[in-house]
Amino acid sequence: RNGCCSDIFMGDNPNMIKCMAIHSAKMPDDNDEDTSKLMKFMSCFVECFYKKSKFIGKGDTLNMKMVKLEAETLYSQRPKEKEYFLKSYDHCRTHVQTEFNLMKNTPGAKSLLRNSCRPFFLYLHMCVMEYHQKFECPYFRWKPDMMSGTDANCKEARAKCYAIDGIKPPLMDLL
Repeated sequence: RNGCCSDIFMGDNPNMIKCMAIHSAKMPDDNDEDTSKLMKFMSCFVECFYKKSKFIGKGDTLNMKMVKLEAETLYSQRPKEKEYFLKSYDHCRTHVQTEFNLMKNTPGAKSLLRNSCRPFFLYLHMCVMEYHQKFECPYFRWKPDMMSGTDANCKEARAKCYAIDGIKPPLMDLL
């Protein structure tokens, strides 16, 4: 679907909104050029909703048991979305762990990530947010590209696909 898969997918975790309320005051200004401040804000924001969702396991690993529980809760009536959610976390968990282990001790990464909150989970979530852009973009990840004006087209196409699958769209799609 043209123009519907170009934006990152932030996620539909309800804890995200709670954590944005907690952390929004700590967001660096748009003109602040200190990248480490942005990394600190983003990593602490992600850590917040991963903690609230109980995604952080022993030894700062991803708790896939809780990710699966989240998928069951969020997508109980939408099996394709549940499967895709789990697939994205499963892929990113192994992919990011390897990459992060190679990168974390480099001087540049140490400088960029100083004072950050569990940067592994930031990288993990960034991978999950981009997953639909790099692999496949199923209809339930179609979001309008705000710059191209495809809002109505994406929303209409998504609604048709949900109808074809015989599934009620998420509440946010109906608003």
